[in-house]
Amino acid sequence: MQILNRRALCVLLALAWSGTAAAQTTEEEDLALAYGDKSTISIATGSQQPIARAPAVATVITSRDIASMGATDLDQVLESVPGLHVSLSSIASKPIYGFRGIFTGQNPQVLVL
Repeated sequence: MQILNRRALCVLLALAWSGTAAAQTTEEEDLALAYGDKSTISIATGSQQPIARAPAVATVITSRDIASMGATDLDQVLESVPGLHVSLSSIASKPIYGFRGIFTGQNPQVLVL
């Protein structure tokens, strides 16, 4: 009788474990569908990894994205990046880039490629 209970317990544990493995696979598939061809980057660590798991904030903008937004210059493209605001300087006609509310002339913590 104990052997039967142990077998039933093992079967239940195996079924529960396979359900979580299927959920993880579905999550990866959902990320792949959401990001499409923008699924991997290599700027944060130097090795390819999914953009959702990168240890840095990164935004990938493709030529298709630029064409669909109708941008005519780089500043219009950069306005589509979350947390980035572009404004013109009142002294010169140069753009000022603000990252998450911090406006600095030279911000060494930001990399724009």
